[in-house]
Amino acid sequence: MRRNDTVIGLVQRHSSGLPPADRPVMKGRTLAVACVIVSAAAGVALLRRWYRRSIYALPRRRLGKTGLSVTVVSLGGVGLGGTEPDELYGGVSDEVAIATVHRAIARGINYIDTSPLYRESERRIGLALEALSEAERARVHIGTKVGDNCPPYSDNGGFSPFSYNGVMCSIRHSLRQLRVVKRLETVLLHDPTLAELEEFASPGGGLEALVELQQQGVVGHIGIGCVEHEVHAAFMRNVSSAAVLLSVNDYNLLRRYGSSASWAEAAALGIGVLNAGVFYMGLLADPRNSWNVGFKAGLEHPELRTLAKEMGEWAEARGVHLRTLAIQFGASHPCVASCPVGCRTPEEVDEVVDSMLERIPARIWRDFYNTFESRVVALGREAHWYYNKASSQI
Repeated sequence: MRRNDTVIGLVQRHSSGLPPADRPVMKGRTLAVACVIVSAAAGVALLRRWYRRSIYALPRRRLGKTGLSVTVVSLGGVGLGGTEPDELYGGVSDEVAIATVHRAIARGINYIDTSPLYRESERRIGLALEALSEAERARVHIGTKVGDNCPPYSDNGGFSPFSYNGVMCSIRHSLRQLRVVKRLETVLLHDPTLAELEEFASPGGGLEALVELQQQGVVGHIGIGCVEHEVHAAFMRNVSSAAVLLSVNDYNLLRRYGSSASWAEAAALGIGVLNAGVFYMGLLADPRNSWNVGFKAGLEHPELRTLAKEMGEWAEARGVHLRTLAIQFGASHPCVASCPVGCRTPEEVDEVVDSMLERIPARIWRDFYNTFESRVVALGREAHWYYNKASSQI
């Protein structure tokens, strides 16, 4: 593992807590105004939170050659799609999902990534956007995926999800679900096998449909979202219009595979990287409880869980939340443009954004590295969870 791929590399590059290019920007409101409003007796914690939210804006980064300027934290639609306790990340109501989208936009998040695979997610995002003004909607980039076959949430018209007709039907269905969205800034091919990718990229395949929709202005940029690095490489090699790579559970406090060949090749080609999984599906946000809800309740991986819990206890003893370390580490890699996070509630949005903006002393990063890095490196691949398209409950 290269030195810059470790926690200590984060200390060396960003000793002030946030990357220099991402330091927050001062706005017009002042602390003096807040002091008048908030009582001295009960308002210290509230004042600090209000002050941070008022003067700090989420950093934005360029998403590779797309030219899009996206917030370093984005909203992943997977948290919005479940209706039952055992679905996805756990069930939420339409009302809560809509409020979550609204809170994300209010906190400055300007990119939302979803998929038909995430059940009710597209429909709920559509309802949320419909309730906003046109000016508010114009500030947000929406992306979805093709290649899913999960009716009634997907509709490929009875065709292969990777064919020209299947992709055309899928995009039409997504736009119906998203209601007021007329342009999808990103469309990603979702979790293909190598054989499915070959079908997609062949003459008469789904890629031709996306290129045609690009020419019509319905689709902005084409990319891939999957786990397997060999599929990343094949997509970037065979799809000249590739502009976005969404990598899953590949670069976080427990797992560091993304910064290998896939991301280096993406950077060389100007392909923007989305780092999904900075919380390892919630494990690094709430090590005690997150893997007890939704489909995650059936996961084992005791070595992984134990290490995450120890990290959480270590951070708590030093007055820092593990969630804060996780989001800032995941965003620290120079290839990463944004980290999609599958928030389920408005409160989770606030927690994630506040964590991104919090200042972490360099000594915390150094101590964390000295305590845990050797154990993270020692984790074998068998200790980790991997998405399996054929057997997954998602």
